[in-house]
Order: sequence, then structure tokens, then C-alpha cells
Amino acid sequence: MLKKRKGYYAIFGILSVVVLLLSGCYDPRGPVPEGPKPPVPRDYSQEEVDEVVSVELQLIESPLPLDWGAPPECNWIQFLRFRPSDGSTLGRDGLVDVDNTDAMLLMMPGILEGANGFEYIGRQLVYQAKLRGKNIEVWAVDRRNNRFEDLTGMQAAEREARRILSEGGTPEEAARAVKEICLGYYYGGMEIDGKRFRGVDWYLDPKNHRFLSEFGLKMDTEDMFKIIMTMVPDRQVRKQKVFVGGHSLGGIHTSMFAGWDLDGDPKTTDDAGYNNCAG
Repeated sequence: MLKKRKGYYAIFGILSVVVLLLSGCYDPRGPVPEGPKPPVPRDYSQEEVDEVVSVELQLIESPLPLDWGAPPECNWIQFLRFRPSDGSTLGRDGLVDVDNTDAMLLMMPGILEGANGFEYIGRQLVYQAKLRGKNIEVWAVDRRNNRFEDLTGMQAAEREARRILSEGGTPEEAARAVKEICLGYYYGGMEIDGKRFRGVDWYLDPKNHRFLSEFGLKMDTEDMFKIIMTMVPDRQVRKQKVFVGGHSLGGIHTSMFAGWDLDGDPKTTDDAGYNNCAG
């Protein structure tokens, strides 16, 4: 028993010393970081990127089963297409000129994102590739449920802000306009282009969108297949030039895509995800 007590006393003594040493490091002002350092200058400007890169919203029709009761806008797959603005990657019918395109990257967003999650990196990738003599495209995907969003107010606010700035207005004036339009449309009953917001309560009521229970991994993965098969019909080209990736949940989804059996028949592998992309 005496030995145990001596052991406890020893441990208590060691902890006391540690606490005393740590208290000497305490600064009531909190952590004091080093002084700010100047940012590393870029060797290009955003204006230069915008001159080289075009961004388009692409739609692919893909009707859902009628008994799901989904609204008509959800019968389309949409993605942002980042490509060289000189048209070097454009083929017939707006698809990809696979002979002049070195790589196509399909990117899936994270759980709380949409295609806009790749707004900057998509532009930068196409631009940096072009500087190196390569032509690539980036396809930033919206999951099908993104089609259910009402962006009317946000798009109207963006248009108005651009107009104000183009006419010499100040950023503060543009910000006020954005605030007024967004609050007016989404909370004040404002009508824009003949449309009114359905209301937050409508969106929060499950009975208004039961079809979302059908929006799952299977549909989203098959949409990925639909995009790459539509844009690049030749599977051999897909195996050489199409890359699939994503951020956060999109990264996990990428691994699901790689092992996905599109026709459900394990005896056929040409339709497997890993056989429809280069990486």
C-alpha cells in the first residue's frame, strides 16, 4: 500500500511540474503570430485568364420516371464546361474534338456544393494547360438536385451588380443592389421576370418534394456516365483522355464511379467505370 502511495505522489509531482512549466508559457494576449508577409505575386492576371477561357452551362436531356413526380427542370443533367475560348476543343454538334483535346476532366462537387465549387480551379486549369501548349476541358457537374434550386433572385442581383459597375458605379452601390434584390425576392414577395419565390416554408415541407428520395448514388453515378459518354462517344478515347475526380464527397463519389457496373452484369466490363476513363 505504501508503495502505491509513493507511486501516486511521484505522478502527482511530475504533473505539477508540467503544469508549472506550461503556465510559464501562458500569454493572456493569446498567440502572437509573426508579422504579415507580402503575398507571392502572380505572373498572370485574372483578365488574362478570362481572355483564354470560356465557360458555358451545358444541358443533357435525361428524363426521370414519371411516377417519381419530379418537376420538369430535373429532367436535365447540367454542368459547367470550361474550355479554351479559341474553340480548339470544339467538335461537331458542340461535342469534344478529341483529336485536338489532350484531356477532359469531369469534376464532382462536395456535399454542400454545386458546379460553382470549381469556378476558379476550372478556369485556372484550362489556362495553365494552354500556357503549356495543351488543350483541356473541365466539366464541373451539378448533381440533379441542383436543378431544383431557384436562382432567379441571385442571377438578377448579379446582373444588376454587373450593370452598376460597368456604368461606373461603386462596389458599395452594387452591394446594396444585391442586398435589395435578394431580400426582396427571397423574403419580400418581389416578382422577377414574372416569377415569385415559392417560399422557405414550401421548400421545408417534405410533401412538396418526395421525389428527392429517389435522388441517390445510382442516379448521380449514371449521370456521370451520361456526361462522358455523350461528350466523348468513343470508349477507347475515354480510356485515354477522360479523368474523373472531385472534392470532398465528390472524391468519394469518384471511387464509386470507378467500380460501378453500369449494366449490372458482372460478366461484361466494358461498361465499368474504370474502363471508361484514363484515371
